[in-house]
Amino acid sequence: MPRSSALARAAALPVLKRYGPRCRVAWTPAHEALLGVASDQELADLWSVSDGAVYQRRRMLAVPAFGDWGRPQPWTTAMIATLRDHHDSHIAKRFGITATSVAIKRREIGIEKQIPHHLAVVWTPAMQKDLGKRLDGNIAEELGLSIHTVSTKRRELGIPRLRHTKVEWASARVRKLLGSAPDSRIARTLDVDSETVRIKRTEAGIPPYHVDRWTPAIVKRLGKVPDQVIAKKIGIDRSAVAWQRRRRGIPRWDERRKAGDPRRSRR
Repeated sequence: MPRSSALARAAALPVLKRYGPRCRVAWTPAHEALLGVASDQELADLWSVSDGAVYQRRRMLAVPAFGDWGRPQPWTTAMIATLRDHHDSHIAKRFGITATSVAIKRREIGIEKQIPHHLAVVWTPAMQKDLGKRLDGNIAEELGLSIHTVSTKRRELGIPRLRHTKVEWASARVRKLLGSAPDSRIARTLDVDSETVRIKRTEAGIPPYHVDRWTPAIVKRLGKVPDQVIAKKIGIDRSAVAWQRRRRGIPRWDERRKAGDPRRSRR
């Protein structure tokens, strides 16, 4: 498959969603089929995940990395001329080779490594204020930077990119939803990702949904059933339940069972 066609297919796919308390990436067969057609960083930018997530999935599926690792790269005069003015990753992306190949050639010639442009930019608070609120391309054009520089800074700050949706965020119905339930649940209702809901809720000045999980009824069950039963019921990690139980001086369910504690009950 030609590189341009492969990138077009990758760009047409929706961004990858996350799930679970550890925000694991929900890979689809369509995304997995395009691993290795471009660099991990390019695909990560298109699918709004980290390059490490792409790398780990590609390695798990034994998909070769993009570029020719097996044979020496034939360097032309034009390619060598770029070594003094551009950083390794930029050259690698431009010529469809690996950054390692570029670094090896640069060291052979004795050229010092160039500092990536996105690391040389000094970001002021005024420059950062629109990250995630406007398209990376529009911010880049306004600041005279590359899209890669803007998207890299946004990811460093943990800010998700702006995504276009058909949701009428200013409508009374949607505003009433925001903060009325966990962002992930509202995201499923509106068919968007939870990060988009979080951003829109924060912009509207609406605090996140909060419910006190430790009701008297739940506390009463501590030590009477296994910690994982309570954890599953209220949607938190088992270690958090164990901590709440220990701070109240309540022994584990199995310890009570061995001791024949009359207060214990069955699941």
